[in-house]
Amino acid sequence: MVGSTVACVCRRNFHRRTLLRLTCALIAYMVRRMKLRVKCVPLGERVRETRRERLLTQEDAAREIGVAPRTLQNWEAGSVTPRAKHQRKILDWLGDAA
Repeated sequence: MVGSTVACVCRRNFHRRTLLRLTCALIAYMVRRMKLRVKCVPLGERVRETRRERLLTQEDAAREIGVAPRTLQNWEAGSVTPRAKHQRKILDWLGDAA
């Protein structure tokens, strides 16, 4: 079902944003339809889990991400949300763990 819908949309030359919106809407519909429970983990918690899996200190992880150790501590504690410019760095770093 998903493949045929996406292929149909692509043939009609929709913009990428339109395709992305349709794909997100389709996924949201399927999640509601299947009554799935989606667990959203805060980004700081994901950073902490990944850091511990890699057996890194906060200082080492902060150096790899490219931020100050205190900034990383605040993210992990949940007291501060990462800025947009840092979210890209975090996601790249988390991608290495996957």
